[in-house]
Amino acid sequence: MFVWIAYKLENTSARKFPPDLEYFNGKNAPEIFHEPAANRMYNRRVQQQIKAGLVQKHAMKFIRMIKGEFQLASPSIPKAFFAKALCEIPKQKIICGDSRFCYQQQSLLCDEITYNGDMSTTEMGYECAAWNDESVHSHEFKQDSHNFCRNPTNDEDGPWCYTTDPEVKWDRCPVAQCKEPANEFLRDQAACGNRPMKQNAARIIGGREAKMGEIPYQARLRYKEPLNFSGRKSDHQCGATIISSCWIITAAHCIPDDIWFTGNENVGKGGQNWFRVDVGTRFYHTDATMDAVTEDADKFQDAITFQSLRVKDVIVHQRYRGNNNDLALIQLFPSQQDGHCIIFNELTQPACINTDSFRFDAGDKCAISGWGDTDEADSGIQMPHSLQTANVNIVEFKECQTAYNTVKKYLKEKLHMCASAPGVDTCQGDSGGPLVCYKNTDCTGSQCEFIGDRGYLTGVVSFGRNCAEADFPGVYVPVSKFYNWIRKEIEKAGENPFNSRMVCTNSKCT
Repeated sequence: MFVWIAYKLENTSARKFPPDLEYFNGKNAPEIFHEPAANRMYNRRVQQQIKAGLVQKHAMKFIRMIKGEFQLASPSIPKAFFAKALCEIPKQKIICGDSRFCYQQQSLLCDEITYNGDMSTTEMGYECAAWNDESVHSHEFKQDSHNFCRNPTNDEDGPWCYTTDPEVKWDRCPVAQCKEPANEFLRDQAACGNRPMKQNAARIIGGREAKMGEIPYQARLRYKEPLNFSGRKSDHQCGATIISSCWIITAAHCIPDDIWFTGNENVGKGGQNWFRVDVGTRFYHTDATMDAVTEDADKFQDAITFQSLRVKDVIVHQRYRGNNNDLALIQLFPSQQDGHCIIFNELTQPACINTDSFRFDAGDKCAISGWGDTDEADSGIQMPHSLQTANVNIVEFKECQTAYNTVKKYLKEKLHMCASAPGVDTCQGDSGGPLVCYKNTDCTGSQCEFIGDRGYLTGVVSFGRNCAEADFPGVYVPVSKFYNWIRKEIEKAGENPFNSRMVCTNSKCT
């Protein structure tokens, strides 16, 4: 079942996406159809058809809506097209889902759906308080005697509730949108976790150099020029993880909030001006030059796949305080006219975000990686020649929590997780980097290589007690608890258009 729409493509030979539309009578379509956000209305194949020239070849200038998505068609597809009768048909909205299971904001395609299901646990795992129960917190909104997630503020992020936790007044609920926007993050996560060079083969203290293609999801967050840190100059800031072509994830404490960085504006503007992101190499951007490759042939392959990108925006978790909610998302500028930012290849791939809090248990083995300090005993930061990696085991949370209580650092299971191995840890400079865990592996020891099995981004490096101190495991942000926050922030940001002035033209990306 489909509905014909009263618009058509203005020019079938144009390769622009989203395409320019017009009414059948020749008048211009509303401006909203020409904005970048309009690409969410189209079936994912439409962009491919336009770029490949199939629209022009088959005169696919008419639009029909199937299951809430725009698709292109030529007049020859249905014999009973009756174009004249369609000239004034208004675009019909559809009911995009069931209010017992999802919510939907009013949009061009869908009617509003108000969630009325029985979910009563938040994204972070807090139990919802009854709306009329003010024994823990005062409630500005009193829906009823139930404790189900609702959206009395009509917030675009969906349902929420007051909690029974004295320290957290309210939290979002993991209620899905009925019709999820199709964006590059969701598409890339559907095909994540590949390691093309490792399919057939299982600040790092106590680690080893990463092998080619072993950590294809690693990103390096650096400054555009070296700055003075602890008496020495360096451009290195933090590690990060590729989660899609145009997004990486790192720690919130990696983002400066000083005026020299923000320039009296915001961290997003500061990121645009100061940050660069390097991917596709185990080395540094200074090694991706002809002179460096001539001197060291081992850097040749990494130099070929090296990519440096500019930062479009920085999103720090709204509840980041001290060691809590220590996450930040970084949006990149496209490097290609089709909207792609990072180009995926054998040495560059997105990590799979772990969305299941129960997938990994204490004792499961994970990999850490980064360019951080390799010798804490030596003064200053001893950055390694190339990317380091090591293996650690997830630590029982209560054990880790008890250890940190003795130094007055108070961990919460919903906000923190721990991992360690004897003599192995992340250190200064590794912050924001990945903790990637594997379920099916024969890897044993702290320096073995994970082979084949898909890995999941389970944690983001946050903090610790010095580096590799025996009684204090490294502390990470448990990514599964924040998946809904990640997804919603990326949806709100939208996809940014290509701008040739924001494409790096050399390894330094000046």
